[in-house]
Amino acid sequence: MMEMPNAPVLNYDVVVIGGGPAGMSASIEAGKLGLKVLLLNEKPAPGTNLGLFGGNELREKLAAGLEDAGVDVITSARALEIGNRSDLEKYVLFSSPMGLRGVRTGAVIYAAGSRERHAFEVGIVGDRGAGVYTVGEAMELISLGVLPGRNVVIGGSHDSALHLASRLAEEGTVTIVDRRIEGPPQCLGRAGLMTGASVVEVRGRRRVERVGVDLGDRMEWLDADTLIVGAEPVPAMGKLVRTGALVDPATGGPLVSEWLETSVPGIFAAGNSLGTGYDPGIAVEQGTIAARGVLEFIEMGGIRNGGWARVFGGEGVKFVFPQLLGGGDVTLYVRPEGPLKNGRLEIPELGIETRVGDVIPSRILRVKLRGVDLKPGMKVRIMMGG
Repeated sequence: MMEMPNAPVLNYDVVVIGGGPAGMSASIEAGKLGLKVLLLNEKPAPGTNLGLFGGNELREKLAAGLEDAGVDVITSARALEIGNRSDLEKYVLFSSPMGLRGVRTGAVIYAAGSRERHAFEVGIVGDRGAGVYTVGEAMELISLGVLPGRNVVIGGSHDSALHLASRLAEEGTVTIVDRRIEGPPQCLGRAGLMTGASVVEVRGRRRVERVGVDLGDRMEWLDADTLIVGAEPVPAMGKLVRTGALVDPATGGPLVSEWLETSVPGIFAAGNSLGTGYDPGIAVEQGTIAARGVLEFIEMGGIRNGGWARVFGGEGVKFVFPQLLGGGDVTLYVRPEGPLKNGRLEIPELGIETRVGDVIPSRILRVKLRGVDLKPGMKVRIMMGG
């Protein structure tokens, strides 16, 4: 059991950790449902990343919604620990400019999103001079009016990397290097593309001078003044793992039920904390589901269920969540393994087959199922193909 520190203690029905689209929408919905809500956001204002990637309209809408729903927001606030004192009582410790504070709460919605991977995490070796950034770091520089570089190599093609490439290509030369393109090709803009390859080395004593690219049968060096690591982010799970929440190896995020409750009663998750895939609309939807789950949890003293069926990603599927379903009307979020033209989704155990149109591997698909008959302990595979 987590000990309460010698710090002022606040009291709320639910604490939402993370001020992205999932956290903002969860806070708004919980406030509308009559709950007393505290939103903790690490950045100076909620929705900052939405603004960086062109989502200003959604950011403004959600910001207005927070005020209308009576949500208390503390910015520049870092959640340090989540304490699970009992199924019905949680404790969140955080720091902010006003000092160290604790919060006693009935439930937590974890919407802290994902974290970027740095060069050493994705196997890029060599010199460590200036000019090596993650996508987020480069976007922060641009927001400050600073151009990261004029001859840029981006290793990776996740959605956010492609959006960045399109912006940088207006000011200089950009080459995207990846084994295959992960994000939507229309986002490339003027940027160049090198597929079937991966960035493996960087050279430059004071600043990046060249980037080594593995083409499979040979090495090629590209002149560059900047390397941006555009590898896919991973869910930021440290605090959740310490609560005892089970992790799905496929997503890197928590195992959740259809209410988006983790394996720890009263702790819910939403957005890129569940599994990465750039779609603010889906993050907003998940925040709403989690907030409704919290209301059910608080009013009923726990989420009632008659046992869960376990859902797995099968052939052609990178991951799927929620992984635990009770039946009835359910929504699944499915990440395809690769690009498909007029893709087909199958659930053999339920006799379901449907066309989902063209898909790209960086996007999460929303699949709504009606009146699903599931038995406790049943194993269900989600498969995709052409």
